[in-house]
Amino acid sequence: MLKCLNVNNLSVIKSVTLDFTDGLNIITGETGAGKSLIIQALKLLLGERFSRDMARNPDVKVSVEGVFDVSSLDFDDLTAEEFDIEDEIIVKRIIDPSGKNRAFVNGHIATLAQLKNVLGRVIDFHGQHDHQHLLNAGNHIKYLDALVDEKLKTEYGELYVRYRKLTDEINKLKENYAETVRNKEIFEFQLNEIKEMSIDIENDSELENRISFLSNLENIKKSLSASLEFLSEGEYNALDMLNNALKEISGVLHHYQELERTHGRLQDIYYELDDCVNVLSHMFYEQAEDSGELDSLINRKVKLDNLLKKYGATFEDVLSFADNLENKLDNLTFDENRIEKLETERAQLIEKLKGAANRLNMARRKTAKNLGKEVENILHSLELKDAVFDIAVESVNEIDASAGANVEFFISSNKGFKPAPLKKVASGGELSRIMLALKEVFSDVDDTPALVFDEIDTGISGVTARKVAEKLYKLSLRKQLFVITHLPVVASKGNQHIHISKKTDNDTTYTEINVLAEEEKKSVLATMIAGEITPHALKQAEELMRQEGD
Repeated sequence: MLKCLNVNNLSVIKSVTLDFTDGLNIITGETGAGKSLIIQALKLLLGERFSRDMARNPDVKVSVEGVFDVSSLDFDDLTAEEFDIEDEIIVKRIIDPSGKNRAFVNGHIATLAQLKNVLGRVIDFHGQHDHQHLLNAGNHIKYLDALVDEKLKTEYGELYVRYRKLTDEINKLKENYAETVRNKEIFEFQLNEIKEMSIDIENDSELENRISFLSNLENIKKSLSASLEFLSEGEYNALDMLNNALKEISGVLHHYQELERTHGRLQDIYYELDDCVNVLSHMFYEQAEDSGELDSLINRKVKLDNLLKKYGATFEDVLSFADNLENKLDNLTFDENRIEKLETERAQLIEKLKGAANRLNMARRKTAKNLGKEVENILHSLELKDAVFDIAVESVNEIDASAGANVEFFISSNKGFKPAPLKKVASGGELSRIMLALKEVFSDVDDTPALVFDEIDTGISGVTARKVAEKLYKLSLRKQLFVITHLPVVASKGNQHIHISKKTDNDTTYTEINVLAEEEKKSVLATMIAGEITPHALKQAEELMRQEGD
C-alpha cells in the first residue's frame, strides 16, 4: 500500500506531502483543481512519460517520492536483492529543467522500465478509459487461471517445459547436423579442388618459365637459325673460316714453331665452337611448335594462382591446407540416431501434453461458467439487471504455454443483445460497474495491494451510485483504494477524505490539498450535494456519513 506521497513543482502543485491510510482514500475537488495530479504523480513513479509542460516552474526540478508498504508481496530474488527490498520501498523520480530523468528505488538508481516492473506489482490504475489489465483480452486467461485447480496448471506447465527443452535440443541438433553437412560439402569441395590439380612443387614452380619460353618460341627459333647461319650454315660461316685459318697455320708450323701454341688454342676453339653449333642445332630442331601445350599450361597456371589466393601463399601452404581438410573430414561425426530417439520421445510427450491440455481446458470451461454467473450476480446487484456475462474458452490444436486456449470476456448489459467483447463496451457507467464486479471477484487472487479508480463512477447516479459506493467500500476491506469521485455517496464511504481546491494568490494559481476532519468532510459532502452549504445539504451529508460502511 501507499503510505506517503511527496510532490514538488508538478503543474499547479507547488509542494505537498500526503500520508495515506489503508482502506478507502477518497479524493474530491472542483473541476480543474488538480484532483488527477495525485494520480499523475503516481504514474510518474511507475515510469510514465514526463512532458515538460507538466512542470509548474520550468526552471525548477520536478520531484515525486512515494513510500510503499510491500510486506504482503514477494518479489523475485534478483529484484529484491538489487533494490534491497524487504517490507518497504521508497521510490523517487526527479526531472531537472533540461528534461533529464533520474529515478531511485530504495536509494539505488533505477531505469524507468525498472520502476514500472517494481511498482507494477504494487499499484494498478483504473480510469474510465484506462482499465489496463481487464480490458486487455490477453490477460483474461491469467484471471481465469487464478481460479483453476493448481495441480492441472502445474501438470501441463511441467510437461510444456519439458517439451520446450526437448524441442530446443532437437532443433539445435538439427542445426548442428545441417551445419555439419554444409561443412562436409565445403571441405570436400575444397579438397577436391586442390587434389584435382595434382600439385608437383618442383615442376609447377617452373611453370611460369615454361610459359614464357613457349610464348616466345618463334623468336627463339628465329634467333637460333640466324646463329647457325653465322656459325656453320652460311656461305661464309665461322666454322669454315676458322677451319681455313687452321689449315693456313698448319702449312707453316714447321717453319715457325712458335705458332704451335696458338694453333692448339685455335683448334680448341674450333672444337668448342663445333660443339656449340651441334647444341644449337639440336635446340633448333627439337623444338616443335605446339599451341595446345601453351594453352594447357596457361590454364593450369590460372587454376594454381586461384588456389594460392584461396588456400596459401605457396604450394607448400596449399598442400598443408589440404592435409588439414582431410583431418577435419575424418573428424566430422554426427549421431543421427540421437535425433530419431529424441523425436520419438517428443512424440510421446506430445500425447501427454494433449491429455493434460484437455483436462486443463475442461477445468477452465467449468470455472468460466461459474465465474460468469458470479460476475452476473454482482452486476445485477449494481443495477445492471439484464446483464449477461460470458467467458469464452476456445482451444485449438496447438502446443503453447496456454495449452492452446484463448480466453475472452464477453458482456451484454441490455436484454436482447448478444454479448460482445468486454473491450468494445462503450458506456462509461456500465464499464465502471463491470470493472467493479470483476475486481470484487478477482480481489482474492489479484495480489496487487493498491488500486486507483479515476472517476470510474462517471455516468451513474441514484441507486446505482449507492450500490457502486458499497462495492468500493467492500473492496477496500481487502485492498487499499484511491478513488477520485464527484459523487457524495461514494465520497462518504472513505476512511480518509482528501479535498483539493484551487487558490489564487498575487495572480498565481496554486492547489491546496487538505485531509479532512469530520466536520470538514461534512461541509465538503454538503457542497457536493447542493453546490453550497445549506442546512438541508448538511443534514443529507450527516445521513450519508452515518451510513458509512453499510
